[in-house]
Amino acid sequence: PCFKTVIAFTALLPMGMYQATGITYDSIVMAVSLVIIALFFKARSAGLHRREIITLFALSLILGCCKGGVYLLFLLLFFTIPFSKFGSKKVKYKICMGSLGTGIIGLVLTSRNNYLSLFRTFLAGIGKSLSTPAVGTNAASQMVPESEVIAYGMGYAFESPISFIKLLCTTLVQEADRYVGSLVGNHMACRSDRLISWVVIIMFLLLLWMAVTPVESERMKVTIFERVFCAGILVTEIVGLHILMLIETPIGRSVISGVQGRYFLAWVPIVMLILYDGNRTYNIQGKRRLFFYLSITEIAYLYLFLNNYLGVG
Repeated sequence: PCFKTVIAFTALLPMGMYQATGITYDSIVMAVSLVIIALFFKARSAGLHRREIITLFALSLILGCCKGGVYLLFLLLFFTIPFSKFGSKKVKYKICMGSLGTGIIGLVLTSRNNYLSLFRTFLAGIGKSLSTPAVGTNAASQMVPESEVIAYGMGYAFESPISFIKLLCTTLVQEADRYVGSLVGNHMACRSDRLISWVVIIMFLLLLWMAVTPVESERMKVTIFERVFCAGILVTEIVGLHILMLIETPIGRSVISGVQGRYFLAWVPIVMLILYDGNRTYNIQGKRRLFFYLSITEIAYLYLFLNNYLGVG
């Protein structure tokens, strides 16, 4: 009932379509995440039917099996929904805890060894820094995948939290351009240079911002608590993904390797929810014009992509 245009525009971003045609499990993660977000908005406005609850549980299991369970944070969004939308407090907690528990089952089945190893590392190296012999020995046992290079490892975030925070901040500042670009479609995984002009990227971002403006019938209220809670989950997701990618970051590197803007694609509707302003509305014709503008921007992107990336046009 709400945010349909925002979810549609997110899926229709160049990176969204790039993900949809991919052969990695990232395409599954993004698709499942967007459906869960759609169910969140449905539950937030009109509750969930039995079939939708079963779908939520099935998708939670899939989400728990991917990316070390980091995307399970999406399920925490359901805790912000009032009891009245579920019918009772008991039903709400059954759905919220049930979906989260199902996701954790998927996490345990696929990533338990990694997290057990991390927990042992944390207990063994607590109170020590990376520069000590004990931690250096532990780090040496974790290598960057498919290489002979020693990686920081996820334990670094817990053994040297201050150093990790500095590394994270440096990464966010230095990689901001690439993160935003690879979120929309200006960078692809196979190459690091820019594919198209930033003018087109800004057009996509403006269209997303305009898409959050509802028609009168979709108008809704977003409380400060919901905004703060969603922002907190988003920050946790950002930190969690960077911790996860420490396993791909060689020791001594000034930024964390492997994190890409496309990993946060499914969070776009939640960012729009945080920034939502219900004081402005569109009529239905205004919404249709947005899809027309999106189509024109997509055509411009496709032309520039073919011209710059493939050398045709």
